[in-house]
Amino acid sequence: MTTDSIKHERRKRYWDKNIEGFSKFYDTKSEETLNGSPLFNFLYKRFLMPIEKQYMKKRHANVSSYIKNNVSEGTRFADIGCGSGIYCKLAVECGGTVDAYDFSSAAVSLTNKNLRQLPKERHKVYQLDIIESAIKPVDVAISIGVLTYIDNLSVYLAHILPNTQHFYFNFLDAKNTINKLRNKLLFLDARGYSYHSHSEVLSLLKKYSFLTHEVQALATGHLIKCSRKT
Repeated sequence: MTTDSIKHERRKRYWDKNIEGFSKFYDTKSEETLNGSPLFNFLYKRFLMPIEKQYMKKRHANVSSYIKNNVSEGTRFADIGCGSGIYCKLAVECGGTVDAYDFSSAAVSLTNKNLRQLPKERHKVYQLDIIESAIKPVDVAISIGVLTYIDNLSVYLAHILPNTQHFYFNFLDAKNTINKLRNKLLFLDARGYSYHSHSEVLSLLKKYSFLTHEVQALATGHLIKCSRKT
């Protein structure tokens, strides 16, 4: 196995273990078990999680607003990295037909559980690793909190952009001072993050004929709204 493959498998095991705890949006009593010692877990949850929780609330509001504004009756929608299925549920409620994807078997099970009260014909959940396989064609796709754990940006976008008209996603900025520090002092990196160049992200979007409508700063990264040129 290559170094990248080992890192990727480690991340998959992490999310199989932690997806349900993480889906509580950083509640101070989160069940998530971070990488690191018990003392590190205690200090991180005591001092940093309350800050992260505020950013998570902001991100959740932004993503929910995006879905409400872009998904309506008949829209084909994909959630890449569906986690608990919270955005899939919202998309179905807005009239969309949903393809949910996650590389974690625990996330697939949790999403199926949380969507079980909705019409079965309106959603399908797939265990899929986005760096290995492409999504099915859709009108609108989101991928929130996924690129933050993927090193290969070009493969990630190649498996998404040709198959959607509109895309909303986030990433951690490689030039951000805090991210530079975390990248060097790995004991500060609680979840095994990946960082990407803003200019490279925008360049690859342009390569696939996507126009960037909005770049919004969020914590140590950015949320991007983009659409295919017409």
